[in-house]
Amino acid sequence: RRNWTRGEAARPWLRVRMGICAAKDTRTSQIDAALRDLDEREHRDPPIKVLFLGAGESGKSTLLKQMRRAFGKELSAEECMARRDIIRGNLLQAMRTLLEACVEAGVEVACDDERAMFEATYMEDPDAPILDCSISAEMASSIHTLWKDAGVQSVFDRRSSLQLSDSASYFLDRVRLIAAPDYCPSPDDVVRSRVRTTGLHEELIRVGDTTFRFCDVGGQRSERRKWVDFFDDVTAIIFVAATSEYDQVLFEARSQNRVHEAEDLFFEIAGPAVKAFQAKPIVLFFNKTDLFEEKVRRVDIASVPHPRAGEPDDDDPRLTFPDFAFPLYAGGADVEAAKRFFESRFLEHPHVAHRRGNVTHRWTIATNKDNVKTVFDECKRTIVQANLEGSGYIDDEEFDV
Repeated sequence: RRNWTRGEAARPWLRVRMGICAAKDTRTSQIDAALRDLDEREHRDPPIKVLFLGAGESGKSTLLKQMRRAFGKELSAEECMARRDIIRGNLLQAMRTLLEACVEAGVEVACDDERAMFEATYMEDPDAPILDCSISAEMASSIHTLWKDAGVQSVFDRRSSLQLSDSASYFLDRVRLIAAPDYCPSPDDVVRSRVRTTGLHEELIRVGDTTFRFCDVGGQRSERRKWVDFFDDVTAIIFVAATSEYDQVLFEARSQNRVHEAEDLFFEIAGPAVKAFQAKPIVLFFNKTDLFEEKVRRVDIASVPHPRAGEPDDDDPRLTFPDFAFPLYAGGADVEAAKRFFESRFLEHPHVAHRRGNVTHRWTIATNKDNVKTVFDECKRTIVQANLEGSGYIDDEEFDV
């Protein structure tokens, strides 16, 4: 037992406060040291900058979320809760799109009361965004009934002609869960939620002993003029193309097939027009493989109509656009033949073939964390090698691990 001094006995608060101050000083010193170490490491070994590019709806943002989950840290409960209204909004927008399509197509919806309730709440102004994303238990029951309606399902079967999120069925199947007052989204729910990317979104992610700065920029046409602002110090480009959308048109331009748009954009990035990227490796992700494989068995690629069939060709007005978007395809429902077809369309174009092998490709499923981790592990070597070459540490032939 310690014998306190007279001064300490008279002022016991001094002992406690001095202990707290010492603990705080130690903690502050540890934080300062950690920050200095981080600054030194970033100065000595700066993050490798990788740019995510691609057309809108290709799945770039979903891939980036999964990269963080696979190599960084899982989404916290607070981060998941912050997306709850977005998820509910995605669900409500999906049902609104389906009911609007029923009206346009003259499809009968049998459950009149449920439809009237939904329309009165969320469809008074079809062009206005849904601001109140709360869903009562009664409304959740109505949406559940509407989702099972034969007419709504018949429209959903023709969803390629609609501007409908890939996650629509995922959320509508879970409407009662999502509407519950105590609903906390799972990380998988968050990954499937959709908000159009505007501007720049960055993630610093450490993969093994290498830190990457992944930069995701909006893919819609209105966002692409901003891309040039992020071209400096780029080590590699990951270009994302959703080949599953071969029978869909753009959200912002219904006269353009989505895969045609992805091809045009890819050829522009890979071609000689963008000099900053000529020596940069490009990893081409054919995304949404699961949806692609399912659709190939259901929708014949060769029979997809061209959205501008019969109209004069922009490049040569003497010619007209063909009746079909992919008239040379002859693989039927063979998934592997379909993959080879799109690989050749993207990779054998003159703007790509001249790059002497610095374009690689993988088939990805952005909603599958394990798939994303495996694919990036395979691609990491290419990107790290490019960074070392660009820094002057090695020549091409010296890198062999």
